[in-house]
Amino acid sequence: MEEIKERGIIERVEAGIATIRVMRHSACEHCESKGACDIFEGKEVLVDLPNELNARPGDEVELTVAGGSLLKLSIMVYFIPVLALVVGAYIGGLWGPSMGLSATLGSVLTGLGAMVITFLFLRMLDKSSGNKEGYAPRMTRIISSAPTSPGDSI
Repeated sequence: MEEIKERGIIERVEAGIATIRVMRHSACEHCESKGACDIFEGKEVLVDLPNELNARPGDEVELTVAGGSLLKLSIMVYFIPVLALVVGAYIGGLWGPSMGLSATLGSVLTGLGAMVITFLFLRMLDKSSGNKEGYAPRMTRIISSAPTSPGDSI
């Protein structure tokens, strides 16, 4: 699957870690809903990555992430919790009357409960997996270097 590429500006570099300011996704330019969607409109995201390219503050860099990884993460974050909500609501609708609740209240309680448990599980899984190489973005090249002033050392 194709890699997704994004551009960012190095804000600062400390102890081998570069903080990169990334503006809204370039994928937004090709989206049919870009006029109605304001998720990334004018918003910046700061990303901390290892500075393997020895980039300096002010440099414009290219970031890449594997497209397949992004698809897997999207499924985990969006599809699985919604599936848990639907399955939980269905089961709650069946069990609610036998527990002295209305089918609607049983559906709401178990659906929300299943979704919350799924979110907590995914969060725990995220923390335990750390920053797996296939899922983390990485700097792949310096697009343009920041201008150097006469007092800067190289």
